[in-house]
Amino acid sequence: MSTINIQLEKNRLKESDYSMNWIIEGKTMDLDSFSTDGAPATLSKRLPANLNYNDSLCFISSNAFFDVYIGDELVYPYKETPNFTGTSYGTSYHYINLNKAQAGELVTFNLRSAYKSGRAGSIRMLSIENAQKYSNRMASGQLLPFIVSAGIFIIGCILLLFSFVYRRSNSSFNAIALAISAMNIGCFLAVDTGFLRLSINAISLSRNLFYFCMYLCALPVAYFLFSLTTEKKRIYIRTTFFLTIVFYAIVLFYRFACDTDMSSSNMIKLYFIYIIIISVILNLMLLKDYRHCKKNGLQSNTPLFYTGFIAVIAFFLIDIITYLSGMRSVSGYATFSRIGFYIFFTTMAIDVIRSWAREYNSLWKYGFTDALTNIGNRRAYLEYEKENIDVYPYGFVICDINKLKYTNDTYGHDAGDKLITAVAHRLIEVFGSENVFRVGGDEFVAYSFNVSESEFASMIENAKKLLSGEDVSASIGNVYINNKAFNREEIKKEAERIMYEEKKKYYQASSG
Repeated sequence: MSTINIQLEKNRLKESDYSMNWIIEGKTMDLDSFSTDGAPATLSKRLPANLNYNDSLCFISSNAFFDVYIGDELVYPYKETPNFTGTSYGTSYHYINLNKAQAGELVTFNLRSAYKSGRAGSIRMLSIENAQKYSNRMASGQLLPFIVSAGIFIIGCILLLFSFVYRRSNSSFNAIALAISAMNIGCFLAVDTGFLRLSINAISLSRNLFYFCMYLCALPVAYFLFSLTTEKKRIYIRTTFFLTIVFYAIVLFYRFACDTDMSSSNMIKLYFIYIIIISVILNLMLLKDYRHCKKNGLQSNTPLFYTGFIAVIAFFLIDIITYLSGMRSVSGYATFSRIGFYIFFTTMAIDVIRSWAREYNSLWKYGFTDALTNIGNRRAYLEYEKENIDVYPYGFVICDINKLKYTNDTYGHDAGDKLITAVAHRLIEVFGSENVFRVGGDEFVAYSFNVSESEFASMIENAKKLLSGEDVSASIGNVYINNKAFNREEIKKEAERIMYEEKKKYYQASSG
């Protein structure tokens, strides 16, 4: 946006601002700095002498019910019915349509707190302008924080999906707890922006989601952090679970037995006490585990975990300082904390997925790779045949090591392993690592596709030379096929017959 456009936008906002110089209980005050302080209040101010077409009285209410009069006419009563969380609804957005005939009329707010306890309610960010423009401006300040919060929720959904796909994973991470934590905190932060209230006017839904997610957040985080520890001292997680149950019981008692609003000062204090105690327990658990790992030379978590953890703490402290200084943000209370949580869950998702990838690669390697020779095993061989079932021409080779049992019995199994590895390497040298498979203790097979018969014969001669030394000896049977006249089993039997003839000649020549 150019400098001229920015200045025009500032001028427009200044002209539409209607929050200054209100008469409140006989005093002239700025509406944004006023709250009811527990007692009902009357706020009044005259509309401008000129109103434009489509002008509306646009404003935000916080924990307040009210009746709006223009002249002597009641034009906008606002009071919501109690919900699961109580009588308070937090922030709500309002638009009162105006017409030119109302220009110069007195606007009166009869304002009262939504709290039964009489805590403060307020009206703020009041302006006279087109309702859609006001809504767009409010949304522009909330959209990016909402996207970041939604991103945390999506990370949780992806992790949960991976958790079901890799449900037999042996990873030390409790990925389901991490996924639930990300989804829960992401939902809480998204609701905190107020974007849902603004975009779909979901006031009651937002209110209930806000407190449900806020009260639920500690336990899944605790289970995830517990899964990162090496010692796995269950006293910490059991204590956390017990305190959470006690906290829920007290909250339900105050809410329904004492009819206390969730956002009352006592409830908020109770929540902060609970979070502080849980935080102390979890930090003590991580500290004890760190000392245990350091003492025993073990790895304690990962650099990515500490990066995310420090980011959450740092940005959370910034939000506390901002809140205590009296500064308000259109994007909710967790303006900076959501950045810290996004960093934390992103880094942990990367760590978890990397762990899964390592485990998957390991399973694939041991599932399809021979551990001794690092070439394909029988399972890989069968898959390889399925993939190349219609490829012609090709040469098929079966190879059996000579005197492996004698080597094992005379020189030990280490010598036998070296002999097996040597044969594998020499077959790879001729046919390529992707075409050679160990299908038994002393038996190998190899394929050679898309070669002529003479080229294949040359490869066989080379293989026989490499496998006929003093240190390495193996018998080879081979068949070349250029059409589908013979099935695979017939081909294998013929190659095996030739191989056994070669082996018979070898043992006859070596006297036994």
